[in-house]
Amino acid sequence: GKEAFDAYNRAIALNTDNAELYLHRHRFRPLNDIDGRAADIDKAASTAPNNPLVLQAQADLLAIQGDPAGAIKIYSTALTKHPDMVALRHGRGLVYAKAGDMTRAGGDFASARRAANVLELTMMCWGKAEMGIALDDALLDCEAALALAPDPRRLDGKGLTLLRLGRLEEAIAVYDRALAHQPQRASALFGRSLARAARGETSQADADRAAALQATPLIEQIFAGDGITRASVTMR
Repeated sequence: GKEAFDAYNRAIALNTDNAELYLHRHRFRPLNDIDGRAADIDKAASTAPNNPLVLQAQADLLAIQGDPAGAIKIYSTALTKHPDMVALRHGRGLVYAKAGDMTRAGGDFASARRAANVLELTMMCWGKAEMGIALDDALLDCEAALALAPDPRRLDGKGLTLLRLGRLEEAIAVYDRALAHQPQRASALFGRSLARAARGETSQADADRAAALQATPLIEQIFAGDGITRASVTMR
């Protein structure tokens, strides 16, 4: 939010040659602030042109601007230098998937999954689930993360993936497990509310939504920002 953005402004004023500060700041800019994000990435590149995180940011910005071929070229160049970096492999897979090339996307996702640690697997699961793409692959990421670390706090990503897939009964069961561990977990409450609403369980859905909003007032906006609303969730 704005507080974090302002904090990075202050940090950059004291350390103008730190590439990672510029990269962090660009993530806190509004998605439609393309010029501001590009300026931050350019500053990062001027101080650390071969940093793989800088290359990833450049590629992702091109993808947002509608140039998947340019993004893939940068990712591929970066992977020749950093072939074992999971974030690059997964990032290129996301660009392939958004461009409709699911064969190459699947190859990158499988390679990333084999090399990823539990934190990376969790992030991969969440990334796909939030974007609503490659959901079968997302579910594999979720399962792999939970196999390495069966922590109830990691269940939200699996719940969201199942919600996106329209597998509502399974989603509710997963959210139930998460909430048994942490009853006020807003993301699980709100996800379960959407699944229940789509199943016609309106009173239970409304109770979950109210509890989620009480725990985290912006939770509905966060879900809506990813295009996830009551109207978008359907049973399959």
